[in-house]
Amino acid sequence: MKRFIFISLALIFGFILGGNMNVYTQQTKAKDKIKFLVISETKDIYYTLSQSDRKKIDDAGDIYFRKAVKSGQILEVYSIPGWNRMATIEQYESIEELYNHFDGDPNYPYGKFEVYPLKKEVYE
Repeated sequence: MKRFIFISLALIFGFILGGNMNVYTQQTKAKDKIKFLVISETKDIYYTLSQSDRKKIDDAGDIYFRKAVKSGQILEVYSIPGWNRMATIEQYESIEELYNHFDGDPNYPYGKFEVYPLKKEVYE
């Protein structure tokens, strides 16, 4: 089931990144990390879980999130009051590393994620 979700995400990201693949190629050639804007929101199913289950998921997710911040994958975190979403600026060596990040996140099954590549401007 996880593999099916992973492949589905790969296809969705492929459609999202369709016009921006040249940005990915340019950044990869330059050995730069690719930066992404990730907007996350909690699914309604999360609130149907018992309080103890939500606490376990939140604690595991918090540890995972702090590791990602410490490792430099998550650069910035923005929370807008009343928006019920969180926006982060994240960077990865490759698209596969981004997929692996989501695959290992304990909160992933309970969240909706929008991922947008950030274009690096080069001025000569």
